[in-house]
Amino acid sequence: MQSEKVFAASAIVVNGGNYIYNLILGRTLGPTKFADATILVTLIMIISFVAMAFQLSVSKFITEGNETEKKHFVNSLKTLALIVGIGIAVAVGLHADGLQHIFHTQSSAMFVVFAAGIPFFILGAVNRGYHQGQRKFLSVSISYQLEMLSRLIVSLLLITFFAGSSSLMLAIGVTLSLAVSIFPVSRSGFSSFRPKLPTRKFSIQLFRFAGATLLFEFAIILINNSDLLLANYFLPSLEAGWYGAISVIGKAAFYFTWVFVMVNFPFLNQAKATGADVFPLFVKKLKVLVLPLLCIVLGTLLLPELIVEAMFGKAYKAIAPQLWKYALATTLFAVSAVFVYYFLSIERYEPALISLLTGFAQVVLLFYFNHSIDAFLELQLALMSGLFIAQVFFFLAVYRQRIFPTAALTV
Repeated sequence: MQSEKVFAASAIVVNGGNYIYNLILGRTLGPTKFADATILVTLIMIISFVAMAFQLSVSKFITEGNETEKKHFVNSLKTLALIVGIGIAVAVGLHADGLQHIFHTQSSAMFVVFAAGIPFFILGAVNRGYHQGQRKFLSVSISYQLEMLSRLIVSLLLITFFAGSSSLMLAIGVTLSLAVSIFPVSRSGFSSFRPKLPTRKFSIQLFRFAGATLLFEFAIILINNSDLLLANYFLPSLEAGWYGAISVIGKAAFYFTWVFVMVNFPFLNQAKATGADVFPLFVKKLKVLVLPLLCIVLGTLLLPELIVEAMFGKAYKAIAPQLWKYALATTLFAVSAVFVYYFLSIERYEPALISLLTGFAQVVLLFYFNHSIDAFLELQLALMSGLFIAQVFFFLAVYRQRIFPTAALTV
């Protein structure tokens, strides 16, 4: 139990470090240049969610089979991670000029530099998943700490000494942090890595779970990040920078929930593997999560100007009245995500599909409702409310008999 507490504390420190990173960038660069920084931060988030699909897949399936099967399984996922990582890196590098044009960034070189770190990061996710599945939370903590500290220290040093090329300097710092995330190396063996394709025994179950997880991670990308990308496309640079600041503050709820998922997902997997009843464990953990999330929303509603000025400075004061909307929308999505992760752990994939459809709806609707920051926020709040209601309804439908003993039907 001590290692779980260490990991939870470490995750809080990592998220705190990432928060400090964003706050310093916002204060140092100002709203206009911070818009470029939010693009890099958003790209990190997107790649992180792709990597998370690999991490959660390894974490789930590493608890099954003997040592030989586990080693073969990990090597299979490493092979797939390399293929996916290199493919994404090549795509980003080749389309760097187009990305610069779409998001109005200072240079296209930042995208090329960023692409170089992607294969290492996704490969490192397999390593993290192995440690997480084995409940070696200290090793997972070290990996996240190395990533956060290298990005924070190197990026800030570079933009201090080379302020004229802030976007490129940030990209170099980000790429280095993606590369070092591969450490510490597991005994499963990067040193003994031999590319292998999955056996038929693992393939069907693995790809069914990994496919559903990838779909949900893609839904997270659409919901959690498409708004930032589209804000940079549709809004003036100043407003895009303001919107980036709202996002950084409002996503506190999601970062907090991420800690919850990372600590508890292995326990749900292990409980299911041993045939234990995971329902009461999930309900117990969910109750612990809800109160802090409500406190975050209330804080943004009651003290918006104090929070914005303390975190970003007076240059961002104009966004304070809208802060609670983003915080509430993110909180609703974060709790919805917990339901999805729970159902993934028991191999129910319908909630992931619901989230994916909501993500597509957000992207499509933002192409029509994008004339102001308010339009972005109100659309997302409406969609996340609907998503939350749908996920709760599905949960109640599945466990209707247990929650309402007089009911007899389940889905």
